[in-house]
Amino acid sequence: MNFLTALKLSGKNIMTKKWRTGLTAFASSIGIIGIALVLSLSNGFNKQIDSYEKGTLSNFPITISQTATDISKMTPSNKEKKIEFPKDNDIYPYDSSKTSASHTNVLTEKYIDYINKIDTSWIDGISYSRSINMNILKKQDNKATALNLGTINFTSYPVKKDDKSSSYLKEYYDVLEGNLPSDKTQIVLAVDKYNQVNKTVLEELGIDSDKKSINFKDIIGKEFKLVLNNDYYAKADNNFRINGNPSDLSALYNSSKAITLKISGVIRIKNGVNISALPAGIIYSDELSQFFINDAMKSQIVKAQQSINYNVLTGGILSNKTQTSTGMSPVGPTSMGGNATGMNIKSSQTKEDVLKSLGASYIPTTISLYPINFDSKEKITQYLDKWNNGLDEKDQIKYTDMASMVTTLSKNLMDSITLVLVAFAAISLFVSLIMIAIITYISVLERTKEIGVLRALGARKKDITRVFNAETFIIGLCSGTLGILIAYLLTFPVNSILYKITNLSNVAMLNPVHSLVLVLLSLILTVLGGALPAKMAAKKDPVTALRSE
Repeated sequence: MNFLTALKLSGKNIMTKKWRTGLTAFASSIGIIGIALVLSLSNGFNKQIDSYEKGTLSNFPITISQTATDISKMTPSNKEKKIEFPKDNDIYPYDSSKTSASHTNVLTEKYIDYINKIDTSWIDGISYSRSINMNILKKQDNKATALNLGTINFTSYPVKKDDKSSSYLKEYYDVLEGNLPSDKTQIVLAVDKYNQVNKTVLEELGIDSDKKSINFKDIIGKEFKLVLNNDYYAKADNNFRINGNPSDLSALYNSSKAITLKISGVIRIKNGVNISALPAGIIYSDELSQFFINDAMKSQIVKAQQSINYNVLTGGILSNKTQTSTGMSPVGPTSMGGNATGMNIKSSQTKEDVLKSLGASYIPTTISLYPINFDSKEKITQYLDKWNNGLDEKDQIKYTDMASMVTTLSKNLMDSITLVLVAFAAISLFVSLIMIAIITYISVLERTKEIGVLRALGARKKDITRVFNAETFIIGLCSGTLGILIAYLLTFPVNSILYKITNLSNVAMLNPVHSLVLVLLSLILTVLGGALPAKMAAKKDPVTALRSE
């Protein structure tokens, strides 16, 4: 007896008890329905996450800084997992640098040149953060003092290599008052979407923050002065100090050599723009930094610092160990009053740190690349990865792709939830397997005489097994198909409910591959469930079977 004949024979038997078979198929399909719905929701949410990354997060910058987080090391592999509270009496040495998720990047001029050669059609702009302590003064209460640039969120806006203008600001920001910067001496004040600016920023800028509100016009035109190194620092014996009384630098502020910086406008990110907004504070052109660096390279204090191994401002001994620059000013308490007195003071800074703070380095501490769209982001990451080809891990330059990091973590969380839900739904599949075994066994008892007739006509044991396997095959196919059909129909009300709750459309999306796999799974489990009763049927004695009623 071939399998087709067995199918026909089983089909005729099934038709004599349609309702029982239908209910059996439906009961068996419940597990398939549950798993199909879970997978459709997981598939839909992952697509929503991909869409979110391509749309909302695609313009988030790819950041290259001196310290990066390697997300692949945040979750240890099975081989790296250690036994907690071991009972042995041994100590296990380990290298923390190999397990740390933090990676130190050594940015070089060669790498900066590599970044500068990136295809400008991929990026909206590049911005740089530098650890330069630019000597910018403010005038308040008839006194001039140095600005704390860290307090005012002194941030350069992104520019394209082939377009040094403020086109990035023009595209993504509204000008609430005044104008966008037209040259390096013009700066703007950025507010958040609520028109808010932190009080500490305003106070540092010399603006009265005790008022309930401040009119934009009171901000426009406010001036600051940039003083270059040769004018800002004066030599005192073997060291340098600030040229004047640090509590009142009016002479430097009013000097004809001081460069005037003026707030030309107040800006705010446009409504509906999905980018990583610049922080509320002072926004300037990186051309100002480069101008300051070019002059600082030739300044006396930089040349002096390059030739000696202690801090020319504080007199502190510099560390020989390479460290990540913090961007802090090298100016210490001893520099404020004149000559350094503590030549034996140990400093955590290196000579490179001090030189960077004085403006003697073109290498930025952070580079931010703003992709035009999602496809461009992929090209940028591929370009950055190309640099690391063939390099040891310690020599590689790691970058932070915040958009990818967010979506990867979200997908991992979604996959974990999916596995848990599928595991719970799979319990009903094993219940179905037991139920199919019982139903097949009942069918064997009902068809005992038929088994005897088939054996009397010459059917072999494996033919009898094939008859019952064919029956479970039909039930499994019907069960799987019915489960997928019901799950597909349920996606419509599920999507409707989710849209009302989350405002997300078409979340539940049944993947055709998942559907096919689930139908095959239903077939396999159903055939396995009926295998044992089928074997029992094949072992029945023909004579005994013929005598049964």
